[in-house]
Parts: sequence; structure tokens; C-alpha cells
Amino acid sequence: MNRVEALALAIAKEYQALEPNSEACQKLNPGLLRFADDVEHNGEDRVRKFTSFQGGYRALVDDLTLKCSGRVREGKDKLSPKLYPRSPLADLCETFHFINVNNILEFLRDALKDRAITPRTPISFFLQDKS
Repeated sequence: MNRVEALALAIAKEYQALEPNSEACQKLNPGLLRFADDVEHNGEDRVRKFTSFQGGYRALVDDLTLKCSGRVREGKDKLSPKLYPRSPLADLCETFHFINVNNILEFLRDALKDRAITPRTPISFFLQDKS
């Protein structure tokens, strides 16, 4: 399994993206991705709404790929830490609201069949192909 996609699936599971009444399912946004601070949007809710689940999932994978490579600019609010390829998985989880790193860890260990993944695993690990 592709590591960054496993990470996306772990986040989608945490947000209950396949539960019909969840916000992630209703907005077709399995990562509950938000608008950037400097982007105009309609309404008070900053969570993006996609026209298809596939589009929301692809956006999540792209977001994770950028974050794991350290190519994401810091937001104006600076609440989320700046990520670098050597940043730990726990820091990446902090960039998502209400994500429990232990649940993500459990999913990843099972999906990737790798018990060595810890909260301190560098996020660049998720950009490497599984050998």
C-alpha cells in the first residue's frame, strides 16, 4: 500500500468519512480540509466542500504530500507548526483538528504492516515507496 495514501485513509477513518451523518461525508471532504487563511470563502465555516468524494480524497493526498515534503507555507494564524520532512508524525497530526495520533498510529501499523511506526516517525517516511 502506498504510504501517503495509508495516511490519508487513517485521517479519513478518524473523521468517520464513510458515516453518512459525519461532516466529512456530508462535505465529501475526508480530511476536513479548510480554506487557507487568505482565501475568500462563503459563510463562517472554513471547511471546504467538494463536489465528489474522489476530489476530496485527492485533495487530502495532495495536502499530505506537500506537508510531508515540507513545502507548505505557514498560515497567518501560525497555530499549526511549520512542517519539515524530518518533523514527527505527531506534529503532522496537530495540523488536523481533533485527530488522535494514537488512532492514526494504530491504523498505519496495521495497514502498512509496520510495527516500527511511532509518533516520532519522520513524515518523509510517508513519501517513500514501500519496498
